[in-house]
Amino acid sequence: MINIPENPVESRIAVEQVEAAGLEFVWVDNVPTSNDEIAAQAVIDSIDYVGLAKVEKIVELKAEGLARLQAVHPAIENFDTLQLVSDIIQSILPAARNLTADMTSLSATYQAGLAARTAINSLTTVSEVDAYDVVNSPSWP
Repeated sequence: MINIPENPVESRIAVEQVEAAGLEFVWVDNVPTSNDEIAAQAVIDSIDYVGLAKVEKIVELKAEGLARLQAVHPAIENFDTLQLVSDIIQSILPAARNLTADMTSLSATYQAGLAARTAINSLTTVSEVDAYDVVNSPSWP
């Protein structure tokens, strides 16, 4: 028998990681089993659940941020690309007379995303990460 976490998020992560390691994972009479239970348990025991939960939550955050960015500027295809735009804005800001409303909104959305990512990275449990609401928790403009 394989010991998996009871937390639903951790349990899902455990199954994904065992399968990603090329091992079979099945439930037989509500008991988790594998074609190689020792290897499967070793995979489960080595998982950084909080780290993987944070990665997943940041992917959600970037998707939400991108949707908000594309409402202002549909040409932006990737939340991380906005790093370049934000850097350009910051470099010309002292010489610029006035930024357009769209550029101000893009920059503010990006900064809110960065602050939210920092907040997610500061969480210490899978439950805290799972509870973080990427739609309502960040201070989106």
